[in-house]
Amino acid sequence: MGKRGRPPHPDILTPREWQVLDLLREGLTNEQIAHRLDMSFATAKYHVAEIISKLGVQTREEAAAWQPQAVAIRWWQRAVAWLPSRTWPLAGAVGALAALAAAGLLVWSLGDRAEEQPAVAATSPSLSGPPSETPLATLATSTRGPSLLPEGSSQLAYIGSDFALWLVNADGTGKQRITDQCGGPVWSPQGDLIACTGFTDPYYTISVIDLTGTEIWNTDRTAAAYSPVWSPDGRHIAYRAEDESLHIAELASASDTILQSRAFPLDWLSNEQLLTGFNVDSEQLAPSYDAHLVDIRTLQAQPMPYFNRPFWLTPDGRKALVLGPGSADGFGVVIYDLETGSETPIPNVSIGAATEGIPPSLVTFSEDGSLFYAANQLKRPTQIYTGPLDGSSASLLGTVPAVSPVEISSEGFVAYCASLNQSPEHITIADLRTGTAWEIEGRCGGAEWRSVE
Repeated sequence: MGKRGRPPHPDILTPREWQVLDLLREGLTNEQIAHRLDMSFATAKYHVAEIISKLGVQTREEAAAWQPQAVAIRWWQRAVAWLPSRTWPLAGAVGALAALAAAGLLVWSLGDRAEEQPAVAATSPSLSGPPSETPLATLATSTRGPSLLPEGSSQLAYIGSDFALWLVNADGTGKQRITDQCGGPVWSPQGDLIACTGFTDPYYTISVIDLTGTEIWNTDRTAAAYSPVWSPDGRHIAYRAEDESLHIAELASASDTILQSRAFPLDWLSNEQLLTGFNVDSEQLAPSYDAHLVDIRTLQAQPMPYFNRPFWLTPDGRKALVLGPGSADGFGVVIYDLETGSETPIPNVSIGAATEGIPPSLVTFSEDGSLFYAANQLKRPTQIYTGPLDGSSASLLGTVPAVSPVEISSEGFVAYCASLNQSPEHITIADLRTGTAWEIEGRCGGAEWRSVE
């Protein structure tokens, strides 16, 4: 679906994490939390790590003091907010940023970038949204480059305020409820199935459902499972278990191959080759790992050190957008050709009289793989770039006042939260081609686009 290498960001906190946060506020240790909630010590430790990461804080004490207000968050706190969630391909991003910080290359950006997000100004609707949803609004956009967006249709899977899984078209039509409870959806490459992360006390689990909500596969409900990553043909799902082992499940036969190692799935290079992070050190804020390419038929692995830094694979698996070196203009991106090993830097973008690099926190691709879209959440408001995948140019498509990680469809529609203090929460869907946006009631995070023919 043009989005390989980038599983969706989870919700701010799950119901279970809110329970753990309450116990953190009582000053309980991980062991005491495990005993109180009748879970394993490892599960309690995982919940605490998730809470610290999602809230953008560094200690359990800071998490205990955190309040759900629309506070400004520094960019580097956003960069680590996924840990240790299902956004494993970005693990290298955190490690790379940490290493660059140690080298002094982040001095330019470590100032307080905690500006408040601009509001979305209401205007006359030009498109009709779904009944009972917020009318269309105009985006606060800066200079917009030429539109390179193809015409098409996108559909968003998202978590509603009722914690159910919903679908909605990008124009606000076709809203439907799929299943009762889901922590976050991950579309299959064919767009006909959804891997739904959820919570079955006392574990996180993964289930695969079709678009009628019928479950066709699930992980062992007596053990925790995280970070589902689909193979290109949709036959296999790689995921991480609570014991830090990597599992490769074949849906048709329900077989499960286990790699007993400190490992997690990065992305599939082909149907038989899985990029994997081994020797994971997740005890620190910016974990490190050794990237390897695993042949799932023989379970032989070969080192792939290039992918120790953040990357996003193109739909055909032949190229990757990779975070480039830091400079005074910011972090650029390069196009890495996996067949030839060549690198093509993407030029810095002209914004007014200045030029800037593109430090992406998210990259996605058009359906035909000819264009890329990159979100730069170092800036406030978040900048959305686009350009051809030959590396010849890039332009600023527009900006969105996001306070949560954004999701970009293969047609360039953007989904994000503009505020965290709404009750219930609302997701904004923006069309940067027209500069318009509308809202649906839903949880911040845990959403993903697919293309509809």
